[in-house]
Amino acid sequence: TEVGWTLLASDSAWSPLSYQELRGPSVLANVLMDDSKAYYQTLNRLNLLWAAGHVDIRLCHEGDL
Repeated sequence: TEVGWTLLASDSAWSPLSYQELRGPSVLANVLMDDSKAYYQTLNRLNLLWAAGHVDIRLCHEGDL
């Protein structure tokens, strides 16, 4: 975009607070996940991108998309 990169991160996190504060989902959701280790690796990578300010991250659960 004119203001920088936008990452359409789809279902990679439940909400922006998930990657901003490294908050995982509920214990039940972790049990249901196919690969919770990969989920937390992705969450950490999103956190690094967000913290560096290099990209605007959009999730499919956000109401203003």
